[in-house]
Amino acid sequence: WLAFHGFVAMVSFIGNCIYIDLYSYLFYKGLKSRIYTGPRFKKYLAYFGFSISIVLMILLITMQPIVEWILTILILSWILITSCQMIIFKFFNIPGIYYRRSKYPEALKRFEEALQILDRLDMSEDPLTKTLKKNIEFLKSELGKKT
Repeated sequence: WLAFHGFVAMVSFIGNCIYIDLYSYLFYKGLKSRIYTGPRFKKYLAYFGFSISIVLMILLITMQPIVEWILTILILSWILITSCQMIIFKFFNIPGIYYRRSKYPEALKRFEEALQILDRLDMSEDPLTKTLKKNIEFLKSELGKKT
């Protein structure tokens, strides 16, 4: 059973570290990319992800249980911090953040069309309708600032 545990643990750790490294690379590059308009992850999260691979290398060299537990805690911490940042972005950012300013007129048109459809379906009190109205107000105010 010990050999089986070791094999499964190593496959799991290596897979997790590859996953975290790839996402950390995207977090790092996303900050530098002009075309990326999604959530802005902190640089420390990318560096934290890269450092997890260093701990994996230490585990592969030493095969010590304490390093295995440290790696487990680091992986869990990275996942939780990333999840918290996504939740914060999802629920505490301004509406319309995914639209570039050049796309605001198109977004406004689409939101108004969606609002008309919801009104025809008699869903004027639906939370989705309220969110659409807030997005429309936001886009109109931003477009008003432009002119």
